[in-house]
Amino acid sequence: MHPLPGKTLPDSRRLPRPALAAFALLAAAAAAQEPAPPPAPTDLTGNWTGTGTFTNEWPSAACAYEGTAGTAVTLELSRDAGKVSGSLAIDVPSAPGSGCPALRKRYQIPEAQVSQSAVSFTDSGGHEWNLGLRKQFLKGLVAWKEGGRPGEPLAEGFSLPSGVRPLTRLSGEVKLERVAEPAPAEAPAGAAGKAKKGGSLVRNAAIVLGANVVALGVLVGVNRVAKTGSSSATVTCSPRTCLPGEPGQQCLCNANVLSGNPCGTTTSGVPLGVACDGNALPCQSGFSCNAGVCEDRNGRCPY
Repeated sequence: MHPLPGKTLPDSRRLPRPALAAFALLAAAAAAQEPAPPPAPTDLTGNWTGTGTFTNEWPSAACAYEGTAGTAVTLELSRDAGKVSGSLAIDVPSAPGSGCPALRKRYQIPEAQVSQSAVSFTDSGGHEWNLGLRKQFLKGLVAWKEGGRPGEPLAEGFSLPSGVRPLTRLSGEVKLERVAEPAPAEAPAGAAGKAKKGGSLVRNAAIVLGANVVALGVLVGVNRVAKTGSSSATVTCSPRTCLPGEPGQQCLCNANVLSGNPCGTTTSGVPLGVACDGNALPCQSGFSCNAGVCEDRNGRCPY
């Protein structure tokens, strides 16, 4: 196409500056109106432990509990096929002279609702939990749900002078911190060169095999010390820690060895009936740290 005499066709590849400015303003306005994508929810699955204060709301017999030990409350959450479930343990001694029993509870969590950085659920005892992540702590409230499940006795064999057995009606607040996962064991130095032919599958198998060999060696060494009775001045405490299960179920324990471990920050270990944690505060030789309290073979986790 040829231009007419005396006429010049406009160059379509160029726009006047006012048009460019208007286009930029329209693009900025459109971008500002687009909603920002919602932040990804925080992964709250895993193991959490911490402190808690509770009150058992029962007419004429309210019992108060203050769990200052780091393992007073243990929360375990896991995800399977998109569903979050778990378990819950409460271990708080009674206040001296209160006339109340110790608070020892084990509950299942059939399903938990997770949204952004919060989690809520109702445990198998009928208590409603609403927790939110604040920095590194999972903090929140617990209350018994009125009209829910009928409840269970506050403690087996405990009754008031009138003969009435109080039921569990807990309310309170907790402050939990995530339990650090153990660092994965590294593969032996020579395994990397041998894994070239098999690729990542061989490399992963070598790492798992190396971790099992290390764990087996540690267990054999501890058993050998326990059998021979030989130990250094600082290796005199019990490495055994257990998490008691539901009534009639076995405890979850790391071992049945009761000596041959360092004593952490103590000189000879934590005595019978005193709070422990199995690490900085292990039990004395011959005892087991059961849910944060040193117990003997007649305790909740016999050996």
